Amino acid sequence: MNSYVHYRDWFNVRNTLPKEVRIGFVPTMGALHQGHISVLEKARRENDFLVLSIFVNPTQFNDPNDYQDYPRTLELDRRIAAECGVDALLIPGKDDMYPSGNDMPILTQHPLSQIMEGKVRPGHFSGVLTVVMKWLHWVNPARVYFGEKDFQQYYLICELVKQYFLDLEVIGCETLREASGLPLSSRNQRFNKEGLELAHRFAKLLRSGSYDDLASIQRRLEAAGLIVEYIEKHFGRLFVAVECHGIRLIDNFRL
Repeated sequence: MNSYVHYRDWFNVRNTLPKEVRIGFVPTMGALHQGHISVLEKARRENDFLVLSIFVNPTQFNDPNDYQDYPRTLELDRRIAAECGVDALLIPGKDDMYPSGNDMPILTQHPLSQIMEGKVRPGHFSGVLTVVMKWLHWVNPARVYFGEKDFQQYYLICELVKQYFLDLEVIGCETLREASGLPLSSRNQRFNKEGLELAHRFAKLLRSGSYDDLASIQRRLEAAGLIVEYIEKHFGRLFVAVECHGIRLIDNFRL
């Protein structure tokens, strides 16, 4: 099958599949990199039919400039989808996903949605959970795959699936990293040379010393020229967000 399927045709394609076919789904905002490829390869191995979506979701951006500047590499993404054996590539527009505007959002009050990313990006998780719910009803997968770099998001999506009784499995995928420890991210494409060097230094500094004193880690990061938005421990993991040359970096890992 040609991997690209127009969003209006997806229901027809889905309805022709035998009931026993397991659909694996990887929702993304595009600008695909090796981290996405590893998720697609895992989903390809574990399912009979693989769906990839590319949609830069405006409702999860609290900064309009961040939305406008988010990297878009659609032609490269199409080639990667084909190379990874994607069966259906869905690329809707904003009006397709929000035909009457975002007038029925999911307004989460989950405690985890109020801290870290939820605190510094008001409305972010409402936008994330709203678009994920739309996608899950649209694609109707047996399994959906998310990278653990956005662990807070992954956890809340697991809660969404549990609390709305959705019959599917949420699979978390390990974060792929550069040799420095810097997680692969679409936003990394926006760095100039100096910014990327500082991003690698951030990753190395974050992994040096003890994790008992978070204030000490924050001072090291700030001394390097990074603006620390938060550094916290939850679920036996360290979570951190910084601004590096005007670009946000987030990371988390198990302690």
